[in-house]
Amino acid sequence: MKNNYNITVEDNYILLEINCRQSLKLFEELIRKLSLECHKHNINKVLIDVRNSTGSLTLLEKYELAEIRSVKNISAIKWAYLDNPVERADGFVGLVAGNKGIDSRLFYSYEDALQWLIQTS
Repeated sequence: MKNNYNITVEDNYILLEINCRQSLKLFEELIRKLSLECHKHNINKVLIDVRNSTGSLTLLEKYELAEIRSVKNISAIKWAYLDNPVERADGFVGLVAGNKGIDSRLFYSYEDALQWLIQTS
C-alpha cells in the first residue's frame, strides 16, 4: 500500500497531512523527516493532521512512538496532533511524550490546534 501524505512548510510551522493507513513505521519515518525540515527551515512547530487517515496505532505502538529518542532536536519541537473526534484518540502519546520533555498536545479542531501551536512558548 502506498503511503499518501503531504508535508507543507507554512510561515511559522510545518503541516503534515496523512491520508493513508497509520502505522508505527510510517510515523517514525515522518517524524524524522519533519525534524529535518524543521532544522532546514529554522521552524520549531509541527501540526500533524490525521483526520483523513485510516486505522490507528495499538497502545504499545503509541508508547513506542512517544519513546522516539533518536531524532535530532525532537524535544525542541512543539507538536500539535489533530485527530477526528469520531476516532477519540486518547492522548496517550502526548502524555508519554510530555513525560519525556516533548511539548505535544492532542486536538480535534484545526483552529484550536493552530492557535496553540503558533502562540509563543
